[in-house]
Amino acid sequence: QPTPKHLFDNQWKLLDKVACGFAKFEEFLLWSVNVAFTQEVAVEDASERSLRDLARKHGFNLLDVERMRGVFAKFDADGSGEVDIEEFKNVLCSVMKVKEASDIPDVTVKRYFREVDIDGSGDISFEEFATWYLAVHNAHTKQRQR
Repeated sequence: QPTPKHLFDNQWKLLDKVACGFAKFEEFLLWSVNVAFTQEVAVEDASERSLRDLARKHGFNLLDVERMRGVFAKFDADGSGEVDIEEFKNVLCSVMKVKEASDIPDVTVKRYFREVDIDGSGDISFEEFATWYLAVHNAHTKQRQR
């Protein structure tokens, strides 16, 4: 896979110090060491990179975010990449340990949905879901430890 253009351009400026258009072997070696372990090169799959970015952005453990992707996919019944309010009822059933979605009042579903749907789009993205779900899970874990 070719080196992403922005990595090449930024490093080339550092590499070709005399602006001759060529790099000496030592300069090339230094460049390759600087670029070889960047996320864009080390992680080819864009969806994996986005998981890493999400974990870094929110200070989450990457393994937790990867696990959340599976949980999110389970509730995203239509595979749209987002959870709508009907799918969210199943999330609440799981979190609240309720057998039937009809046991949760609509006002409660709507309240929690608005809380999770941070951007107000009417659907819950993976980032919104993971942020909320991990916060709920962590709160439950802390309560059990008391």
